[in-house]
Amino acid sequence: MSSPPRNRARWLIVAVMVAGLPRAPPSAQRRQRHAGSTGECRPWRAALVAVVSAIAFASALSCAGCYDFGALAPVDGGDDPCAASSVTSGPGILVAGCVIGAPPLIDGKLDDWSAAAFTVLDRANAAFVDGTASFTGTTAIDDADSSGSFAVRWDLNALYVAVKVTDDVRGLHPTETHYWLDDAVEVFLDGDGARTAGYNSDDHQLIVRADGQMQETRNEIPVPLPPGTVVAVAVASGGAASWTLELAVPFADLGDAAVHGGRELGFDLLIDDDDSLNTSDRKHLLGWVNLLAGASPCPAPYCSTAAFGRVVLGGR
Repeated sequence: MSSPPRNRARWLIVAVMVAGLPRAPPSAQRRQRHAGSTGECRPWRAALVAVVSAIAFASALSCAGCYDFGALAPVDGGDDPCAASSVTSGPGILVAGCVIGAPPLIDGKLDDWSAAAFTVLDRANAAFVDGTASFTGTTAIDDADSSGSFAVRWDLNALYVAVKVTDDVRGLHPTETHYWLDDAVEVFLDGDGARTAGYNSDDHQLIVRADGQMQETRNEIPVPLPPGTVVAVAVASGGAASWTLELAVPFADLGDAAVHGGRELGFDLLIDDDDSLNTSDRKHLLGWVNLLAGASPCPAPYCSTAAFGRVVLGGR
């Protein structure tokens, strides 16, 4: 593998320094052999220093913003595809941070997400809330009952989602086939960003339970999971039943569009909360994007990608 531009610039600078080192005075024989019209040595060393300096300077300029991606980059040392997006996160719009060269370890612990920007999802700011009657109206109590935050990242291989869930009762029933009725997180993805009615092959509803089990559904019917999708969960501090999860979805499962900064995908995220110890009975639902009134075939993300928000692949 050839040296990336930054490394080449460093070697050129070294060459400049070496060329400029003092040398022992030339012998009489060498002076005679290299004598010019003045009878002194020609200034070849100064010329070489000037040329190498110019090359090093030009190389440094041409590599502004370059990054050595190793095997992860299409062209080693080429321009960083983590181009900063002009879009900013807001209601229904999320900018995913680029982690090319340093993808997160999918272990559920979120140790490598400390620099990520997490979006809070609680009763106060959720665009859609179901089960409001069972909330108390006291922020501290309601947030301890059901709340969370999430972040999204990307590299050339996959889209990564991290979620922190705060919960006070673990409602988990392994025999339940409808995962959204238990403590779970639902992640919705539209790979080509079209957000049209219905689901296509690049659209997914992934439901991850608090025990790490995952299923994909279409119109509430389980279907095979996308190949290569990886998920992990871990117990978290902050509540008696709090938990965290990490999810990696390969771009190969998200359509044929090129992976680059600025690409837009459809996205939504829901937190399901079951406070029953005896039976599956979802008590609360917090949604990042509101239901889309009048959408066909329905206004909810489980049956219409038109109800999704957006995630934009951003910079570092």
